[in-house]
Amino acid sequence: MFKKHFTPVLLAAVASLAASAAAAVPAVTGRTSVTDLTMSVADLRPDDGIEAGFTLGRSGSWYLTGYYAQSGPKVDNDVFLSPDDLQFDHQRVTAGPDSLLAEATLEQTGQSAYPHAHTFTWLTLSPFSSFTLSGVAHASLNCVTACDHSSIGASASLRYEGEEVGLVSLYARDLTAGTEFREEREFSFTFDNLSARPVNLLVSLSTSTTLYAGVAPAVPEPATTATLLAGLSVLGALRARGASRRRKGGA
Repeated sequence: MFKKHFTPVLLAAVASLAASAAAAVPAVTGRTSVTDLTMSVADLRPDDGIEAGFTLGRSGSWYLTGYYAQSGPKVDNDVFLSPDDLQFDHQRVTAGPDSLLAEATLEQTGQSAYPHAHTFTWLTLSPFSSFTLSGVAHASLNCVTACDHSSIGASASLRYEGEEVGLVSLYARDLTAGTEFREEREFSFTFDNLSARPVNLLVSLSTSTTLYAGVAPAVPEPATTATLLAGLSVLGALRARGASRRRKGGA
């Protein structure tokens, strides 16, 4: 009788476990950005008769969206932080006067995404002037399912004659299922031109999000697992009791 009443409970637990596994939706989300970008200048010698300032020179922007072996919308021009908004299925690249962003969300196993963005500009800084590049770099990667070979990166740099004046670089890759990476960092780089001649500086910004969605492990609710294990234990005990009775009857 006990077995008769317990069997529906066990079947309900098995059905709940199966529904829990079916409801687990693989998902990988990545977002990288450089925002609140500011380029400012200060006069180190206000009384020298030379106005402090800078002018932009050779520049370029390269934005890309797509999958493995399939390209989406892209940009390739000679404008620094070329304003644009590229959207391709579940991925996006946006750029504006003070920001650069690449993000994607995968909701099915086997999906991939490759939104990338890079922009740079050379600038000429006047004599006896101080130039400051500042902003906020952000990178986040959330792997509900396994996301091997996924990577994210955000960086900003200021260089003079090939040497780094300042660099911020956020990076993460190959997270295991159920883990998350998130980092945000403010930056401010300053270069002082103490010479009587103009100098050239290089500003570079990059955001990249490369995502792959693997198979999410089925993680049942604790209550469902406990009920299922209890049911299996009882059935095992009932089977053992039945076998014992059959042996006694045979004797």
